[in-house]
Amino acid sequence: MISEKRQQTFGLKGNNSVGKEMYMSNLRRLRRQNRDSKEMRVSESLFHRMTNNHIDILENIEFSLVSAYHSNPTIDDRNVAATLEAVIKGVEPTDILTVLLAKALKSARELRTDVADDLWRDGLNVVLQSVKDHSNLKVGNRDYLEFAGLFL
Repeated sequence: MISEKRQQTFGLKGNNSVGKEMYMSNLRRLRRQNRDSKEMRVSESLFHRMTNNHIDILENIEFSLVSAYHSNPTIDDRNVAATLEAVIKGVEPTDILTVLLAKALKSARELRTDVADDLWRDGLNVVLQSVKDHSNLKVGNRDYLEFAGLFL
């Protein structure tokens, strides 16, 4: 089911079959690009385990990212992906926006002392995959941030 906001954004209201086909075509293209990329994808079992058993962790991570975006609208999906990759690898981000996002993630992590580091890292990986699935990661693209914001 496509949300009402998405329907308005992509001109899918009513019997607009051309708009619906363009939307679905774009989704298929993004999925194909992600599937064909040489990057490692999150396993289906990890995705299901996190979304079924640890949705609270995913929500904490996404909430911190979307909140940072709301406080600084210049943040885009590329910044989010770069931050998640840096935090997962344990590398300090250098760009000012990625530093801001990393601080937001660190604050969320400090609140979740009940969560093991490996489980938190799994959550970061699942959210990173979601960013890649919902965005083309071009400069200024905020498809993932807007998508995630609809659920928080």
